[in-house]
Amino acid sequence: MSQSKVIRISLTGVAVLLLLVGIESGTVGRHLVQIIPIISVIPVVTGENEYGKAAAIGVLLFWLITMLLIWLHILNIAHALTGTFTTIEIILAVLIAAMSLLGIYKAAGHGFRTSYFLFFIFFTSLFFAYGFASLSYGRFFFIP
Repeated sequence: MSQSKVIRISLTGVAVLLLLVGIESGTVGRHLVQIIPIISVIPVVTGENEYGKAAAIGVLLFWLITMLLIWLHILNIAHALTGTFTTIEIILAVLIAAMSLLGIYKAAGHGFRTSYFLFFIFFTSLFFAYGFASLSYGRFFFIP
């Protein structure tokens, strides 16, 4: 299986799992907003497109860090993200992290040129800003 296909499968998996979290938690609208950047990256990840790999790493890194923050809250270690999580949501968080790790490994495991590093930093920063805004759903988005 090609590297870009595995990355696209990872991105698709994260998007589907996030929608399942939305269904479980009753926050489908918020999760639809959160997957927009993921869906926008999928078509860019083709062949040896270094920009697509850099964008995928940014998206997947955001979700991996978000899942780690959720686990730290559940384990009562840190409370950067708070909330109450069902068993299904916790299982989905583990699966989201696993899909993120797989995609990051495939995108960066073989390395990408340092000339694409600035693109990676820009896209990652943009997605982190968007992601944290979507986590503050009630303040920024008015979708039920």
